[in-house]
Amino acid sequence: MGTKVTRTFDILERYLKEFPRKDALGGKKDGKWYTYSTEEYNEKSHQFALGLMALGLKKGDKVATVTTNRPEWNIADMGMSMTGIIHVPIYPTIGEEEYRYILKHAEVKMLIVGDAKLYAKLLPLANLLEGLDLVYAFEDIEGAKNYEGIIELGESKKEELEEQLNGIKDSVQPEDLLTIIYTSGTTGMPKGVMLTQNNLVSNFITHSKMHHLGKDHKVISFLPLCHVLERCVNYHFQYKGMGVYSVGNLSQIVS
Repeated sequence: MGTKVTRTFDILERYLKEFPRKDALGGKKDGKWYTYSTEEYNEKSHQFALGLMALGLKKGDKVATVTTNRPEWNIADMGMSMTGIIHVPIYPTIGEEEYRYILKHAEVKMLIVGDAKLYAKLLPLANLLEGLDLVYAFEDIEGAKNYEGIIELGESKKEELEEQLNGIKDSVQPEDLLTIIYTSGTTGMPKGVMLTQNNLVSNFITHSKMHHLGKDHKVISFLPLCHVLERCVNYHFQYKGMGVYSVGNLSQIVS
């Protein structure tokens, strides 16, 4: 019997034990592919979780990401899941009014953006919102805190916080809130859909049975990870041991 998955972060243990590979996650930077092994994926996710804790974030707090697809999104997502922090993924293509509404409505405490353009657009909005004091970026941007800093902080606090993290992981239940995904807002302001761990886990385990692909295959993730369909598909790729290569747009595949 394989590793039981009842929470999204349980995928990490399953991936590591049953489908170890050098390219669990892949991405493209400056025209070149780079990868994270299952071991690196697991380790960095835990370091990210410890970093969130070191920054004072607690179970039930909300963290938003605004980015195109990238492997680091998965690391941040798993780190949030195992700490009971609620992930609020937001489309990188909406307007300022929608961003302001979602960040305020969800009571977001940390924001992680993808690139310089998004950072320039969202930092002024974040500065106006009470309680949103932590703004980071996945890419290197002058003057911005980098998401790698959260991982480095977590590693430096491992001895101090690891036992506490293990306790929090044990406390996370399948019925606990995992994420709030906001609708496109075509009939008014976006609506926040609250989804539990089990809402997504039961979904991706079920549809992972619909094809024969597995540990010998690689897949490309290009539909927005902030959408529930691609998010569930992304989890089920990992659940079945495939290598997941993320691209921000289809042109990255051939460039």
